[in-house]
Amino acid sequence: MKEQFDVTGMTCAACEANVTKAVARLAGVQDVNVNLISNTMMVEFDPDTTDAKDIMEAVDRIGYGATPKQTQTAEAAGAAAGNTGPSIQQEWDARQARLEKEQAGMKREMWWSIALLVPLMAISMGPMVGLPILAGHEWGMVSAILQLTLTTYILFFQRHFF
Repeated sequence: MKEQFDVTGMTCAACEANVTKAVARLAGVQDVNVNLISNTMMVEFDPDTTDAKDIMEAVDRIGYGATPKQTQTAEAAGAAAGNTGPSIQQEWDARQARLEKEQAGMKREMWWSIALLVPLMAISMGPMVGLPILAGHEWGMVSAILQLTLTTYILFFQRHFF
């Protein structure tokens, strides 16, 4: 059985390879073809051994998203009737909405990271330029713990980068 999926969260060839490897490891999967440009994945698998839910869970476990391509049956029906316009437009609109939602989340994470980066830079570099922010030996441990905490939050917000 062949099924096509929309994959979200891929940004590079390494992401494409990770998704391919994760799905190929599943029992019953004969062939996996992931396309970074169109954010799609075509999987040929044995329905007695695995199903679409297992494939989506495998992709979710490695940090990406996968959903079955819903418009595939609508396109086949539209092609038989000679009408392919609305299904393609609906697919495009759904993909655009998904991308806009993903970009809005990334923008929000960026602003949180910048808001935490400003005090981190002031604390870590302030004494070097003469700012009396947590300067002196008595504030060394407080400064170190505060820098560690701010850095941890920034790394958490930017985890998709890694």
